[in-house]
Amino acid sequence: EEATRDDLASIIEFVVENMDLTTLVPNPLTTFSCIGGDCTISLTSVTMDDVSVAMTLLNGKIRLVITIDGLAGTLTLFFPCKVALVCDSDPQPLDGTFSASQVTLATDIAMSVVDGQVKVTTSDTDVTISDVAVDIHDSTGLGQAAVTFALSYLQSGLTVALEVVLETLVQTELASAFEGLFASLTFNRELTLPSVVAGEAGNTIVLATETKGVDIAPERLQLRVDAIAYAKTPKRPHDHLGSIKHTGCAPMSSLVWPPPASIQIGLHDDFINELLFAIWEGGTINLSLGPEQSASLVGDFGLQNATINVDALLPPVLNSCGNKGLAPDNAVQIGDLYVDVEADFAGQPTHLTLWLLAAAPIDVKFATDANGVTTAALALGAIDPLWIEVVRNEGALSEDDGAVVDLVKNVLVPQLLATVETSATFTLPSIDLGSLTTAVPAGTVINIDVQSVGRDNAYLTLNGGLK
Repeated sequence: EEATRDDLASIIEFVVENMDLTTLVPNPLTTFSCIGGDCTISLTSVTMDDVSVAMTLLNGKIRLVITIDGLAGTLTLFFPCKVALVCDSDPQPLDGTFSASQVTLATDIAMSVVDGQVKVTTSDTDVTISDVAVDIHDSTGLGQAAVTFALSYLQSGLTVALEVVLETLVQTELASAFEGLFASLTFNRELTLPSVVAGEAGNTIVLATETKGVDIAPERLQLRVDAIAYAKTPKRPHDHLGSIKHTGCAPMSSLVWPPPASIQIGLHDDFINELLFAIWEGGTINLSLGPEQSASLVGDFGLQNATINVDALLPPVLNSCGNKGLAPDNAVQIGDLYVDVEADFAGQPTHLTLWLLAAAPIDVKFATDANGVTTAALALGAIDPLWIEVVRNEGALSEDDGAVVDLVKNVLVPQLLATVETSATFTLPSIDLGSLTTAVPAGTVINIDVQSVGRDNAYLTLNGGLK
């Protein structure tokens, strides 16, 4: 049964298990003088019975200890042979085997950020190889002197060569794997929200992060990134200073430790509000619908040949101030939304205009798509409160503002919000182990397994593990 890869140590263990150590060994491994000329030795395969990885968080570094049990492999000795009747070739290859009962590799790993990229350095690397044994058999009998000499040479020579190989493993392959691992947790991608108006271009939102620091301490390892979200093609409907900044309530400090799960992702309210601002700035909320488009979006709801214009004077904002849980205090607020409807109702021309202000609790729902990737979707709860001010009521409903309010509250607004919810689906970063090192098969992906959503001061938190 395949082991569960659900933490950093098990990921590194998986990487080591899949590394082809043969490709890291120089070939020939060594050349030495023997009877009749020069002998060379090459490794042809390397196997491992078991790999275990232990990681200890220290101040500013990680102590990594890799233990390999049952390291073994095959090798070939090439020795000069001038007797054509006995030897098939010159030099003549002789197959052999080698083994080591256990290999222990220990090193300290430090991380820094250079130009937005995590860079890994190693120090205090120590390799211990136990019980090295080599066996080569010469079926011709002609090279036995070379074999006997080679065995005495290889006991120490192979040990030294393996030590060099394993140090190279740490300094190149594992360092690259760590760097790739952290790089996979950042992203620069585009998300297109389809327009609710058929035939119109969608709103492309750019989501990007830049690594700012890696903090390592005995209680945790933390990756800090700056994040930004913005509309690629701004269609800002009104002048506005920009997305709102979190201030005046919960502290702006980093996440509280220890976290409630093995992995915690904190999304700052400022980033979420940048995302909401980008939805508004790119024109997703501002609508101008003709009769067919209106009927397609919200149905006719008694109005024929309706034209609907929705003008959001302000972007929606996330407000978590005073929050003690995810809902209902973690709310999206919509202010100064102007709605203008012209239609025929009961055979009479009808013209309605109104202002709308609303708030709704926001949640995040997670699912796994057909490719096993975790997706997150914003979900809005029941709207409460909802304020509607009727400015114009001409035509069939002119004597009943309450009917207008019910129409908007129970039909128009829920349909509009459902459209926004359907569009606001995002893919969480996944860890493609195949891209970290060629040692891991392509397509080997680990995803973030979100088990709960919470609130930690100014952060919306995703808590879970890896899967």
